[in-house]
Amino acid sequence: MEPNTQSVPASGLNLNVLEWSKEGVPLVLLHGHGNEAHLWDDFVPEVAEHYRVLAVDQRGHGDSDWDEEGRYDANSMADALEAILAHFEIDRFVLIGFSMGGRVSMAFAGRHPERMAGLVLVDIAPELDARGIARIGNEMSEQRAPVFTSIEEYARMLSLNY
Repeated sequence: MEPNTQSVPASGLNLNVLEWSKEGVPLVLLHGHGNEAHLWDDFVPEVAEHYRVLAVDQRGHGDSDWDEEGRYDANSMADALEAILAHFEIDRFVLIGFSMGGRVSMAFAGRHPERMAGLVLVDIAPELDARGIARIGNEMSEQRAPVFTSIEEYARMLSLNY
């Protein structure tokens, strides 16, 4: 299953949006920092039969434009989501946000609760845990994500950081 790809003008930028289907309740997917819309490629086949699925390459990620003004805060990204939804003529929908995408999802849902048919937050909460902020800061300062040789090694890292 291959998505249809569109470049959508939003907040002065062109943002890449993948659309897998055009039928059903709209389901919009927002990735986390350092990811892109194809993060959802394994998930989409499980839901595309039931939803109109769109995944956004958020500004500065994937095939979307970088923001020369440095507007990477949740509210600016929620503004861009509003433009994308207008472009696709989507009013009420389910929104899934992973990590940074979850922050954007909370900002959007706070503004427009009446538009939410559902909201799913993955790896994020309304309040940030200092340990998580420190872990992300360390990973970003290394300029690369950690590499694990096994699931057990990954599980050990999680238990040390949480």
